[in-house]
Amino acid sequence: MATLNAVVGGMTCGACARRVEDALAGVPGARSARVQIAARTATVEHDGTTSFRNLRAAVEDAGYTLESAAKARLAIVWLRQLASRPLIIGPVAGLALLGLYLGLIALAQGWEHALQQFEQDRPFVLALAVGFGLQAGLYAQLRARHSVASAAAPIRRPCCGWGWP
Repeated sequence: MATLNAVVGGMTCGACARRVEDALAGVPGARSARVQIAARTATVEHDGTTSFRNLRAAVEDAGYTLESAAKARLAIVWLRQLASRPLIIGPVAGLALLGLYLGLIALAQGWEHALQQFEQDRPFVLALAVGFGLQAGLYAQLRARHSVASAAAPIRRPCCGWGWP
């Protein structure tokens, strides 16, 4: 007898977990299925004749997602990489704005005038550059979270009569 561990997406309550268990247990070759809603995991004991593809199809027919535990670990690594990206984008955007400011003044009136103007307006220009960098970093963070949430959210029916989860 073989055991398969997987990560289930889209569950919001105990009834959802029961639906996933029933879907997994109904796959030919599956002996038993246990779903833990808090951990969002499923453990299926099977006789070896079923495939992960069949189990995934059954869960998707029930309105949820199923990913192998190894693939879920890769997703966590990918998520951590996305979370570190705004820390790069923010400072780069702030420096780009500062470069644009100095470049436009230097283009119009020369490099020495640009440096003099920067000396006079340094607190304001730096505050604008830092603020712009923060906004760019936060925007990158929100886009990363949105793309991960969109990819993980299955399209499903209303859950348990409470409307859309």
